[in-house]
Amino acid sequence: MNVMRLFAMILCCAALAAQGYEGPPPLTEMDGRSPIRMGGELLGGYRSHYVYRGEKLGNNSVEGQLSGGFSLSNSWAVSGELFSVRNWQGRNFKQTSLHGELQYYLADECTAGLFLNGQWYDSCPLKSGSEPGLALRWNPSRDWSFRGSLLYDSGQDGLYSEWAATWQPLLSESVAMVNTVSLGFSQDYLGRTGLKEVMVRTGFLWGASTGLRVEPFIGLYCGYGRDDFKKVVLGLWCSYAF
Repeated sequence: MNVMRLFAMILCCAALAAQGYEGPPPLTEMDGRSPIRMGGELLGGYRSHYVYRGEKLGNNSVEGQLSGGFSLSNSWAVSGELFSVRNWQGRNFKQTSLHGELQYYLADECTAGLFLNGQWYDSCPLKSGSEPGLALRWNPSRDWSFRGSLLYDSGQDGLYSEWAATWQPLLSESVAMVNTVSLGFSQDYLGRTGLKEVMVRTGFLWGASTGLRVEPFIGLYCGYGRDDFKKVVLGLWCSYAF
């Protein structure tokens, strides 16, 4: 199934969800145990430019994602994700990612994870491979969340680490503002050691119904390495949580 078909299916599911509107959900909800969502989510989106780990992969990209997670016990949980992105007309780059993670609750609203990614690329600078790594997530309050990860990318034969902070204040019962800053660092990754990417993104998250959420955003991506650049990215994500 190509990304366009997946994107269309997600929009259809979102439209059906909107018909059963039951009021807006809390947009900064916490489940009282962990920042990892227990349940599933379908997501479709568009970006004017797709930047990944400080590399420009293509313009006018569409993406689809299916993710989910559940608790194994009071201390352990698992999650998984299937993600695919490509150019609008599918003529250039393509990326497909499969993510699986085992998480341990360090404390309420804080988890550490051991994960394994499978990455498949086509017509872009990155090479396909596997990515074992470690992750840390912490939600100290309903408005703030922090995450970090360190992985070894076998395709690029190097280390990559990303650290991000998100501030998500409620503007009304059904609208939140989402502001994220992230830094990416590399070690012998595509010939780069040190700062690889800086990203600043802001947008609005609208809870259209119990499970449907729409998020338009604008971001500034700065890449360092083979080709230093700054790129302004416009995008829209539409997701349905269940």
